[in-house]
Amino acid sequence: MKRLRPIVFLFVLILTGTSNSMAQEPDFSGYRFFINPGHGGHDADDRHMVATDFWESDGNLEKGLYLKSLLEKKQATVFISRTTNNTADDLDFSVLDEMANAANIDFFLSIHSNGGNGQINRPLMLFRGYDDQPQYPGAKDMAAILWQKVLENGHDWTNTGKYVKGDFSFYTSWGKLGLGVLRNLAAPGVLSEGSFHDYLPESWRLRNQDFLHHEAWAFYRAFAAYFNIAPATEGIAAGIIRDSCQKASWKCARSANDYLRPVNDAIIRLVPGNRTYQVDHRNNGFYYFDSIPPGNYTLYVDSLQGYAKDSADIVVEADRTTLTDFRLKPKASQK
Repeated sequence: MKRLRPIVFLFVLILTGTSNSMAQEPDFSGYRFFINPGHGGHDADDRHMVATDFWESDGNLEKGLYLKSLLEKKQATVFISRTTNNTADDLDFSVLDEMANAANIDFFLSIHSNGGNGQINRPLMLFRGYDDQPQYPGAKDMAAILWQKVLENGHDWTNTGKYVKGDFSFYTSWGKLGLGVLRNLAAPGVLSEGSFHDYLPESWRLRNQDFLHHEAWAFYRAFAAYFNIAPATEGIAAGIIRDSCQKASWKCARSANDYLRPVNDAIIRLVPGNRTYQVDHRNNGFYYFDSIPPGNYTLYVDSLQGYAKDSADIVVEADRTTLTDFRLKPKASQK
């Protein structure tokens, strides 16, 4: 038997006057989820960014597997449509829905990244139905939470306007066909287009495994908020390290910070704790510390050839990401 739906739970809370925090459950025991990492197999329906060698199917799978592990650590029952990335893993939409329905799930999440004109980077969440007439009202509610949690993960978006749509309204020329992966579900579902992989700065970030895990954390936070589960007691510190003077070699939106060149191979320390993170060499400048107890910390960007050292004091909060970017100055400019 499925658990009490959050919308019903909220109605009970309103009637009884009980606070939401008092009603929170400690974990996802009894809840069942289906995760669909979109595409599979590096085939014709996959998306490959030649400039960065990013494949959407790879990114979707890494996010999905990490989300599965996060949910299972909190006692959820999780089904996933694939654990490898081969042609045989790219299942037909009807098969995916049959699998999800047979599992008697509480929620379905299809994980993707988006594509456009190469100048846009924003999250998009899609649910079944029209904008104002969702097939499952809970799916629209969850889509809004997912969008907000993914948006909070970064500040390099080209547009931060709310982008939560019913698939009938979004794909107007399709009539009531909508997204195949949501078409025959017997439970609420959302398709997440977490960011735009053809926006080259984001495409490089999507090559970083920890960046993908960070998006999975946003999904987890959304599930916890929607199902009224006690939030994580620790936080995350993340950001981008860039050169303050050198422009990136790719075209990007001036409204974001991405016009500056990311710094590869920088080493950043988190104190207290003296944890270190080495930025990769994939032109993203991304750093990431997770599982941080709430409190006051200092980030130190240690000596890197050609750049002056830098630091920043931060406050880490539970169940949130503290975003702190750095713009490193050449040593010569410090004289």
